[in-house]
Amino acid sequence: MNKIIKSILSIPFALVVLLTSSCLKPEPCNSKFQFEQESITLKIGEQVTLKFSGYISKKTQISWSVEKPNVASVDNGLVRALNAGTTNVYAEATINGIKKTALCTITVAPEGFRFTDPNLPKRILQLHPEIDTNKDGAITPEEALLLTELDLEIKDKAKATAEEKITSVEGIELFTNLTYLNLKNQFIKDATPVEALKKLEKLYITYTEIPSIQVKEMPELRDLRLFGNKNIKEIDVRSNTKLDTLYIQDTQISEIDVTNNKELIDLNVNRTNLTRLILTDLPKLNQVLAVKCQISSVSFKGLPAIKKIYIDNNQLTRVNLKDLPALMHLSVYNNKLQTLELDLPKLMFLHTHENELKSIDLSKLPMLFHLDIDKNPLVKIDLSSNKLIRDLRSEYIPTLEEINLRNGEYNEDAQYEIKEGNTGLKRVLVDSGDEETHLRNLFPAGSGVAILAE
Repeated sequence: MNKIIKSILSIPFALVVLLTSSCLKPEPCNSKFQFEQESITLKIGEQVTLKFSGYISKKTQISWSVEKPNVASVDNGLVRALNAGTTNVYAEATINGIKKTALCTITVAPEGFRFTDPNLPKRILQLHPEIDTNKDGAITPEEALLLTELDLEIKDKAKATAEEKITSVEGIELFTNLTYLNLKNQFIKDATPVEALKKLEKLYITYTEIPSIQVKEMPELRDLRLFGNKNIKEIDVRSNTKLDTLYIQDTQISEIDVTNNKELIDLNVNRTNLTRLILTDLPKLNQVLAVKCQISSVSFKGLPAIKKIYIDNNQLTRVNLKDLPALMHLSVYNNKLQTLELDLPKLMFLHTHENELKSIDLSKLPMLFHLDIDKNPLVKIDLSSNKLIRDLRSEYIPTLEEINLRNGEYNEDAQYEIKEGNTGLKRVLVDSGDEETHLRNLFPAGSGVAILAE
């Protein structure tokens, strides 16, 4: 009986010995084969030794490999960064009879990559926390590629907070997948890093202190806004053949060539140093704003879609407006125009005040609705062919003797500002009826102005 009991007791003891001996191999039973860091960013030339997170026996044979040997090399766990890019480093070993693999992603940053202003990456992560895939609070070159749109505009520069202000965009060149970048009202003085963003379609750098910007390596650019940069003196957009919007107002730019920009729709060059404006064969151009420049010469040819031209406050003595079939708004006030030939079938709004016009032919403007022609040395204004005229401003013209409003049409909402400063006015020709009453109220008997109605 004692022998039987001893035999029974020896069974669990044997099991304990067996289980214990199985765990006395070189690797612990629960050891994991993985690196302490799953991803590491290095600069070119830097090196790092990969460490495992668990216990690995020194006797364990490990084979090392790298996915892209041109990006990084590995030698017994020592990784060296060779060229910019991203690659995976693998370690393989057989542990407790099981083949295991550890992986670490190595990102090699472009040479010289850094964020000079720490506010830049901080602000980017505030706006786009989703790109921080490893949740380390930093931006790797690989993470930068996840961003396609970045809006860093300051709405009110005078009230900008410290975290909104960015003084340097060095490091932005890493975000090569950006298609939209807005730096309006930022405090930057150098835009050179932006020039590396070749996929940009929309670029807004306005009201900054940058002295220049090159965009010729941005073939996809459609919308470029550089207004308010007082230090910019030139811009070359000849290579940007997809450009449809160009705003360069309030700069020192003195010359602009848009000959190659056949997609151009909207052009604003207000308050620049331009002395001439040549717009030729631009089939989609819709609007031109060239106010308060130094322009003395303009050329408008091959502009079938243009609807609005504003070239006020310049030095123009003449302007050719032929073959502009879609033009609806024309503003040329405060120039030195002595003649103005108008054959514009769709023109509705005409501003010619403060020029040197001694005569003007309005007979080829069948859609004319509004005319502002104050302060020109005119003798006669003839609107007998303009049946749609509703708003006339022709004051402070002491040489003016006659206004002809007799066109067979009158609208009770018509506004005629034709009284002040017209000291030489002798007669106004009108249609009998309501228009006659309107004008007799403006010039009652004894005013010296005859109202001639038919």
